[in-house]
Amino acid sequence: MTFDHYRSGAPRRPGTGVTADLVDPLRACFRDGEGWLEYGVVEHRLREVAPAVFARHVAEAGHRMFGPTRSSASQRIAHALRSLRADDEVHHFIGPSTGRAWRGNPISHWSLDPSRPRIDVISWARLRAQLGTSDDWTAADRAGLASPRQGYPGA
Repeated sequence: MTFDHYRSGAPRRPGTGVTADLVDPLRACFRDGEGWLEYGVVEHRLREVAPAVFARHVAEAGHRMFGPTRSSASQRIAHALRSLRADDEVHHFIGPSTGRAWRGNPISHWSLDPSRPRIDVISWARLRAQLGTSDDWTAADRAGLASPRQGYPGA
């Protein structure tokens, strides 16, 4: 999947400020007919469709995969998702997380179709199992990223 595969016919809200470059790539993270995506799956797909954009936001704002941080790329991504939600392009609900770091805590789930059953979820744990990796962050997840604010200079 590439950046150009965002949902056709969707309004092209430009976004604002620091999150403007996230809006179109986030559109590319969703597929028609698909169920809900646990938030971590959205981030994973964003990194696949727009790796340079994802890396820049991690370098500027940090990420919890490198340790605790008051602000993070995830907050920026969530802000851009809320812009898409405000335009009725995506929908969300809060449900349990499956990633090791947050297991059982509330986390957002996102979909193009609000009528999908809330049990139709592509979870972080399911994605990681399909990839054959841990449901926690790994060295492979950190590869190619830097978070200078958190003392992680990258490769």
